[in-house]
Amino acid sequence: MCFLCILRETLLREEVLKRFKPIFYPKSIAVVGALRDPNSFGARAIKTVIDLGYPGKLYPINPKVDGILGLKVYPSVTQVPGPIEFATICVPAHAVPKIMEECVEKGVKAVHIYSAGFSETGTQEGRKLEEDVVEIAKKGDIRVIGPNCEGIYCPESKVSTFSGSSGDVGSVGFFSQSGGHAMNLLIQARVLEICFSKVVSYGNACDLDGADFLEYFAEDPKSNIIAMYIEGVKDGRRFFDLLKNIARKKPTLIFKGGVSKAGARAAESHTGALAGSSAIWDAVFKQTGAVKVSSRDELANTLLVFLHQLRPSNRKVAFINAGGGNSVFAADTLEQAGLEVPTLLPNTIKELRQFIPIPGTSLKNPLDLHRYIIHIDRVIRIVAKDSRFGAIIVALYPDFMLTYTAEVKDFRDITRGIIRAKKSLDIPLTATIRTERVGLTGEIERLKAQDRLIKAGIPVFSSILMAAKAIANAVGYQEFLEKSLNK
Repeated sequence: MCFLCILRETLLREEVLKRFKPIFYPKSIAVVGALRDPNSFGARAIKTVIDLGYPGKLYPINPKVDGILGLKVYPSVTQVPGPIEFATICVPAHAVPKIMEECVEKGVKAVHIYSAGFSETGTQEGRKLEEDVVEIAKKGDIRVIGPNCEGIYCPESKVSTFSGSSGDVGSVGFFSQSGGHAMNLLIQARVLEICFSKVVSYGNACDLDGADFLEYFAEDPKSNIIAMYIEGVKDGRRFFDLLKNIARKKPTLIFKGGVSKAGARAAESHTGALAGSSAIWDAVFKQTGAVKVSSRDELANTLLVFLHQLRPSNRKVAFINAGGGNSVFAADTLEQAGLEVPTLLPNTIKELRQFIPIPGTSLKNPLDLHRYIIHIDRVIRIVAKDSRFGAIIVALYPDFMLTYTAEVKDFRDITRGIIRAKKSLDIPLTATIRTERVGLTGEIERLKAQDRLIKAGIPVFSSILMAAKAIANAVGYQEFLEKSLNK
């Protein structure tokens, strides 16, 4: 690449990062609409940044309140003594334009509007309110997130408008038109030990939209993986061009809402988004290499694969579990997800039969070990000798195993065996754990096993279906990259 090209890219990157700095790394924050009610959004937003240890200036704004959580409350944005970089607005929709005027006067650089009641209502009044907000923001060169959204979360700077933010810094940049999906993914991710660099819920996207956040996360050195939930985009060409370049450099996962007619109608009433046809989006995925996921569960589980840097070399998988019916279901599920489940080689079966008898077991693939799953570490090592496999999946059922197969100590030994086996493997090893919640012991052991496996670097999927889809997604991404390199 020529020097001028490198310089141009560097300047562009710096400009993009600078544009979003007041959003993710503000030196001062105002919360407009701060109330004493601990369940109000304003109070929760203030408490969240306090709990995270935000080091900057925090200014609650409310003309009817004197103090909240030990902080002085100011009657208006303009009466705050110091500068304000970022403001969160949580007042009724009709009052937002006035607050925006005050933000312009104060020199606020970025605003998050939590309030709903704008274009998503489908009413002329709502659309007019949103148009007024945009025009006012332009006068002060203010960037706007929202309205009708949860806002931002940046654990590195200890800034968050999401309640219950953990503060753990990760490498996933996630943006979502849905506040619910953003909040629920944060909760789900905590269980799976997925941590984020930044999270954005941007709702109606009256100013900043998906393409803007995609461009930012592409340049953000803290975000190695990009994930998104989108219902529609304002500038399809810009979004496509960005995606085409970015997905080759960083894994980019898209959960697209509104792919059906009914879903498109729901999206329009939810955030005012025009969803676009499923055929168009299928072409986008095919041409850009972005990873398509169809649910929040699939998004979370696919993130696990990329975070653990699992790179299955092909679509062939070995599936190991205890249960004949589960084996049949697993084989169907894996193949329907686009994976292959080839029969074990005769030499592999012969070696396994030296310590696993024929009655009650099956070693074709999927492997049904029944009570002999206690030998899981040895089984995994033998199966892994077969270079045809791109990945190995082990399914654990604590309720079944503790009832029919093993004691608690034995079940724990099974998970430790999986961990021991991983240390000598060159191919990805994953697990699924499911309980029917018929007993407290089984659920407790599930949680303990999941914790042990994840800490050992073995991703644990919520179901066989999610494991199958996540691995298939990872293989598909690898295939796209290889195909792109060969062009």
